[in-house]
Amino acid sequence: MAEYVFGTICGAAATGAVGIIRVSGPEAFAAAFGLYRGRAERFENRRIYYGMIAEGDETLDEALFLPMRAPGTYTTEDVVEIQCHGGQATLARVMAALTRRGVRLAEPGEFTRRAYLGGRVDLARAEAVMDIVGAKTDASRRAAFGMLSGGLSEAVRRVSDGVLDTLAAISAAIDFPDEIGADDLSPRVAVLSSRLDELIASAENGSILRDGLSAAVIGRPNAGKSSIWNALLGADRAIVSPIPGTTRDALREWANIGGIPVLLTDTAGIRETDDEIEREGARRAERAADEARLVLAVIDASRETDPADPAFRSLSAGKNTVILLNKIDLPEKTVYNDIIKDWPGARVMRVSAATGEGMDELRRAVTDAAGLPSDAEPFSVSARQKNALVSARECLARAERTLAEGLSGEFAAIDLTECRERLGEITGETLAEDVIDRIFENFCLGK
Repeated sequence: MAEYVFGTICGAAATGAVGIIRVSGPEAFAAAFGLYRGRAERFENRRIYYGMIAEGDETLDEALFLPMRAPGTYTTEDVVEIQCHGGQATLARVMAALTRRGVRLAEPGEFTRRAYLGGRVDLARAEAVMDIVGAKTDASRRAAFGMLSGGLSEAVRRVSDGVLDTLAAISAAIDFPDEIGADDLSPRVAVLSSRLDELIASAENGSILRDGLSAAVIGRPNAGKSSIWNALLGADRAIVSPIPGTTRDALREWANIGGIPVLLTDTAGIRETDDEIEREGARRAERAADEARLVLAVIDASRETDPADPAFRSLSAGKNTVILLNKIDLPEKTVYNDIIKDWPGARVMRVSAATGEGMDELRRAVTDAAGLPSDAEPFSVSARQKNALVSARECLARAERTLAEGLSGEFAAIDLTECRERLGEITGETLAEDVIDRIFENFCLGK
């Protein structure tokens, strides 16, 4: 068998009604249909065939076979998908039979890597595959699909082409200095810089949809932190009790709030105590608040403001903070104006986790903290891609300074050439092979 025949089981980690085994490579038809027992003798492209899977005299399962001819496949190679029953034992037997026919298990991301090597997708679109798989909300899915559809790749190529045109203009300026000067080149670079600024802003917005917004719920014991946390999740995940110190460790769950994936952390109450476990819980609460992008500080509005509250007020320093005056369904004793004075710059809201009053406004405050514009669909850009965009923008900034100082365009050309290299890292055109290997290693089996 040829070296590049490989297969994988989709969904083999759990039992399901249907299991799919995908075989791709130049000998995929020979390997897969070598196990086929049915009426068909010839196999047309993209037509489903019913039959039995058999090895020798033993029938392993009944299945559907879907042959797909190269290059019109996901991997750009011949592909056969075998749809059989989803039991792990059945899938394991069929895979073992394929292995004896020369098929090997695909490495993580190998199918998408073959699509990349075959020219079907560039690296930015290939990375979007896993973003779609891992999308936590519909907004995340749309941002990832925009990447898969080539939105970022096309935008990057337009900038790269503009840089190439500018490099050509610099070459012309060397030959015809009286006709083309810095006054002609500087506006070109300024336009390219503006386009990259827009892409970087979109990348920063898209990172929220891709990686999520981290939010920590902090406060004193019995302020209602776990009730707020449960209400935002829409499920009773944390134990709620009138006994202080019920929450001892940080609890983390993903929530879909207004289309934004939010990693909510419920923390232990912060107070002075001799209980070592509770003190450790308080330390973890402080760490969670320090790491979070948004802090939801919960205060029991049915009690007078405790002098010990400053122990956790400092946790929100420099943070996007929302102060929640909880339990407003009870007689209120917290002085609203004092809270505003003690928490300068924070947004103060009155809520009741028990009745739901103010919770819709709280959800809007959480989505506001994400800072996503409403007039544009951001790209689901990875940290690697964003770093490449920022590096390319820095190259343009250096080129702008060079031209502004009246230096020869040849000096600006050095930075412009590096800019194209940084942009090429996004699509994979100028990225080192070991980095590409590492990217695909993070994919799951079956992709």
